[in-house]
Amino acid sequence: MEKISKIYAYGTSGEAKGIEFVAKRDRHGRYVANRKRSSATSSPTNKAANKVYRDTLDEIYALLLTDDYVINLVSPTGSRALRSLSKVKVDYFPPASSSEKASIEPVKPNGGNQGELDTNIRVNTKFEDFVDVMKTHDTTTSNGELPEALLLEKEGKLSVYYAPFDHINERAKIVIVGITPGIQQADNALKEACIQLNNGGSSSEASLAAKNTGSFSGPIRSNLVRLLDYVGINELLDVTSTSELFGRSTKLVHYTSALRYPVLMEGKNYSGSPSMLKTPVLRRQVEQNLIPELEAMSDDTIYIPLGSKVEEALEYCVARGVISDENVFGGLPHPSGANAERISYFLNEKSKDSLSKKTNAMKIDDARSALLEKVQQFKRMSAQ
Repeated sequence: MEKISKIYAYGTSGEAKGIEFVAKRDRHGRYVANRKRSSATSSPTNKAANKVYRDTLDEIYALLLTDDYVINLVSPTGSRALRSLSKVKVDYFPPASSSEKASIEPVKPNGGNQGELDTNIRVNTKFEDFVDVMKTHDTTTSNGELPEALLLEKEGKLSVYYAPFDHINERAKIVIVGITPGIQQADNALKEACIQLNNGGSSSEASLAAKNTGSFSGPIRSNLVRLLDYVGINELLDVTSTSELFGRSTKLVHYTSALRYPVLMEGKNYSGSPSMLKTPVLRRQVEQNLIPELEAMSDDTIYIPLGSKVEEALEYCVARGVISDENVFGGLPHPSGANAERISYFLNEKSKDSLSKKTNAMKIDDARSALLEKVQQFKRMSAQ
């Protein structure tokens, strides 16, 4: 079943400014993309020799994800434009109705060849599809691995697993964005989902409880609270401490990740390499999960990226017009326990003279100053 209904862009200058350019079928009923080539070669990108043809927009989109192609778009007057993925907008068909879903043969969560990409169904899997697997999740032990029954995709050394981080709080005043749930966070969420489901909880209740339990759980949570309170995010939210975001004030926060579902690199937690925006299996999560999540938020919601790789993902969302740069509060060191020295220095708990050579004090100083100023500026604007 095709998922993408439309790929388009708007002209940005001259007579084409504001005009919609849309991917249309050629006279043979196919969509057109061009393989990228240097302008210095004898056959640059826009030459006919570099055209490739596909029957569906889903197939064209898969080419764009590789960053080796641009799509051929057409205006109402017949003018053409070549655009890369970062310059286009993508519309999707609405989800299938219950009757339509019933007519589609279901795919088992652990079915199929795990060495091949399953781009048609897996990435947007919902909580209900894995209820039976989660009900039997072992809540007493954790061996540092995720069940193979939860494997969504595998591409080379990268593996993507399902874990119950689907719930979206559209009324949130703050969105805290990590890079991807780690094994510990995923296991905590799965255990909570198991408990809720086996105690008679509904899917929606179990999904919410699982996400609140698993999100930024472990040592990362206490470090995160210290960092957020230090720069004054608690004051922006009118709470005594941001620790309340994990308790009585959960309605104020939406926890998410640039890559919603856990990504492992050779069985270990993914930490940003390879690039999520240049790797198809990862970029799909940004396009199909993160962007729709952020589009559901209010215009005055603020965003806290945890780490430089997450900042890159949010910068991409800003460039796509999904969120405003004014609402992105970057610069915090990642709250992982492995980042203890940088955190201590950011919080002025450790002197510059006592830092190891691996810590760039100047970079942290600049980030701290810029973030503190941005928080104060946001407070002043909010008070007007």
